[in-house]
Amino acid sequence: MCSLLFQISRVVRLFSVYWLCAFITYMVTLFFGAPRFHATLGQFLLNLTLLQDFFDVERLDGAYWTISVELRFYALALGYLILYRYKKIKISTIAYIWLALSVIHPLVQGNIIVKAIDLFLIFEWSPAFIAGMLMAEIYKSKKVNIKNGTAIFICFILSTFHRMIYAKIAMIKYQETFSKPIIVAVMFAVYVIMLGHFRASKMAE
Repeated sequence: MCSLLFQISRVVRLFSVYWLCAFITYMVTLFFGAPRFHATLGQFLLNLTLLQDFFDVERLDGAYWTISVELRFYALALGYLILYRYKKIKISTIAYIWLALSVIHPLVQGNIIVKAIDLFLIFEWSPAFIAGMLMAEIYKSKKVNIKNGTAIFICFILSTFHRMIYAKIAMIKYQETFSKPIIVAVMFAVYVIMLGHFRASKMAE
């Protein structure tokens, strides 16, 4: 019950602050954004729902992408908590199922059903969440085995793959160049640091 209330309170707090910031962003863009920045009333209203990505509508501000991802993850966590009351499924099992769907996703993009599923399972960012879930399991069990080690490595590959795609889009949009080796190195460093943090925390107990 406490976990459910926590999830609800987080969503309420995030949405209330987000709506205020979105309104301020819309008004500033409307009166001071031209000629570089533009925003329509329809764009603003759809952005309030955080469903703009599904309808290919541009965000009011690029920085707001994190809130959309965070809220969808909270929704997944809430769904798991409700499911767990009726079926005691391990979080690691959910992580492996989610990972399998994340691997399949790049092969079946474009379908409206797949886009609807992606709206909830956030495949672009799911590898990072899945890796965190598995690292938390490693933290509790003190065990790194072939299964969870391979799964985390796949998460790293998927994370790097999605960042490469974003880099290509960003190069076109912002007329900037990105180094593929640096992207790989940064992603590798993030995974190594996070995994090392979980292991070091457990050893320190």
